[in-house]
Amino acid sequence: MVNILSSTKDKFLSSFSKGNMKRFGITICIWIISSLFITLIGEMISQSSYKSFTDFIKEYPLIFLLNYAEVLMITSITFLFAKTRSVLFLIESILLLTYIGNKMVLIIRGTPVVWADMNSLKEGIYMVKNYGLTKYIIPLVLIIALIVAAFVFVFKKEKVKSKWKVLNIPGIIIVIIGVCMPKAAMGLCTKFDKKPEICNYDLKYSYEINGTLYSFINSISEFSVSAPEGYSEESINKILDKVESYEKNQVQVNQYNENTQPNVIFIQLESFMDPNRFEGVNIDVDPIPTIHSLMQNYTSGTLQASCFGGGTVRCEFETLTGFSTDYLPAGTIPNNNVLNGQAVDSLARDFKDIGYTSSLVHNYTGAFYSRDTAVNSFGFDNYISKEFMRVPDNYGSYSYPEDTLNLDTVKELLDNKSIPQFIYNVTVESHGPYSKEDYNGEYMVSSDTLSREELNEVQNFCVKLNGLDRYISKLLDVLNETKRPTVLVMYADHLPSLEITKNMDNNIIQTDTFSKSDKYTTEIIVWDNIKSEHTKENIDLETFQVPSYISKRYNLPGTLASKLYYAYKDESYDEYLNALQLIQYDALYGENYAQKDLNLQLIDTTMGLKDIYLESYSIYEDTVTLKGENFTLYSNVIQGNKIIPTVYVDPNTIQVKVSDLSNGDITVGQVSTVVNSEKILRKSNTIEFNKNS
Repeated sequence: MVNILSSTKDKFLSSFSKGNMKRFGITICIWIISSLFITLIGEMISQSSYKSFTDFIKEYPLIFLLNYAEVLMITSITFLFAKTRSVLFLIESILLLTYIGNKMVLIIRGTPVVWADMNSLKEGIYMVKNYGLTKYIIPLVLIIALIVAAFVFVFKKEKVKSKWKVLNIPGIIIVIIGVCMPKAAMGLCTKFDKKPEICNYDLKYSYEINGTLYSFINSISEFSVSAPEGYSEESINKILDKVESYEKNQVQVNQYNENTQPNVIFIQLESFMDPNRFEGVNIDVDPIPTIHSLMQNYTSGTLQASCFGGGTVRCEFETLTGFSTDYLPAGTIPNNNVLNGQAVDSLARDFKDIGYTSSLVHNYTGAFYSRDTAVNSFGFDNYISKEFMRVPDNYGSYSYPEDTLNLDTVKELLDNKSIPQFIYNVTVESHGPYSKEDYNGEYMVSSDTLSREELNEVQNFCVKLNGLDRYISKLLDVLNETKRPTVLVMYADHLPSLEITKNMDNNIIQTDTFSKSDKYTTEIIVWDNIKSEHTKENIDLETFQVPSYISKRYNLPGTLASKLYYAYKDESYDEYLNALQLIQYDALYGENYAQKDLNLQLIDTTMGLKDIYLESYSIYEDTVTLKGENFTLYSNVIQGNKIIPTVYVDPNTIQVKVSDLSNGDITVGQVSTVVNSEKILRKSNTIEFNKNS
């Protein structure tokens, strides 16, 4: 025992030998300098321009120091390892790659990476392919391989002379100091009144003034939602009393009977923006004549969106529930982070409760952003995605499917004359990326201020907008033929991620109620055929207030959250927002005091409108030809748990190789693919397959 203690004492003292301490001091210098280098290079990469980088250093030196302290904290862990410099190289390389990754995301969608994105990695990888960024994969892999090779080389070359092979006391001291550094830096910021100002409303701006690393770490700390001040059963009951009092005082007009209940169609216009808003840009032909005509002759106006360049499902969540994503963690994707099999109050559910059929129609991948499970939470009867639609005209290109793909489905729903329809249609054609290559077609664009590539982007955007406009035009023709009254609500989810929009003025303008920014201002149009004379109104709302406005104007169902807007009309806007935050927390994270008695349940949403029917098969040489009904491009033969590679021939015919099947039961399923993850949305009947038949 004495020998063991003596040996331990010798090892402890030897770690403080002159040689070890000299080497340790050099390592500390390398750590301090290299961490500063990583912070500088990382911010230079992440900032939108070199000027914004230098402005950040000059105007926010203490916040830069805070980011530097965060890097020191993360890298201090290297002192717990014997080969400190090797591990330091590895961790700093990972940090640098993280800065580069953030920059790529910023370029693609116009907003930086937040912690909530970690739950949407699958969708992110999928977007890389659709944005034509696969060309960067090989260079990225080479860079990673180079880093790994360099790490292995440094690791082998680094000699360890300390007898503390894994841990050492000086190293533990450094780690403790490193952990304390961000707190000390924040203390300096507080002392000089320079604390970071987080702006979840505009993440790009927030990252620019607060630094990338600090902002990302802050998004982790904000990911858990705490109860807002004043949350209790009593406060919720007071809000409910307010809503009840408001409803009692309303004069009920324009009530509908079962034959006059209007069809209600919400169309979320993907990345839509009126091209007339582009400053200093001339376009020779109007790409959206139909939409411009609607803007001039019907109720229209602006919405203040919660996102820029991406985040479509955030807008869906707001307009379906009346909830605000402002009260969710920064960058939250509600389908992935909030719903998680939780039933919520929504327009789909409310319309269903009064006899409507509620359907989500979307000409894109059904399982993207977990829409195939989110529909159950929202309470939709049907979900019709591209897997149940005809072959897109542009199939095989990087372009998104054309929006006219939605038309057949919407018509089929409207053909049911006996039941009113609530249709929530999400378009996709005008989504980015937008080609920067020269284009010699319509919509010639000119400008004295934009580069050729920027003009090409705008030109390509106009081409996509015209596809959306054609869809709206054809849909209006259909609606004008129907005998049932119809309310059509069209609005943009966010602005497109173009160079010209990324550089838009982001100055905040304070209205009588809420803050506005051009970069987050989108358009809304409301059309109806209910009255012979239309009262054109000018709308100025936040996105989550759309259901409030439509419910009030047309005496239609609304969610509890959407009713607050008018129930608190005579109160201050802050009181309204406080009530909304309390009700939203109660429903999503709290005790559900407000709607506990409703016992909201998940709906077993039907995928597609038609049954897939598998009738027969025949074998010729090495090919099995299957006959049936309602096959699409995304129909695959399924045997057991195996999805068989399938060739689509026509709506009644698909083919597979004989060698891919074994004797036994087979079925046909509509398969939605996100990255390498395949999900079966709906199956046909089952028949028995026999190779010898």
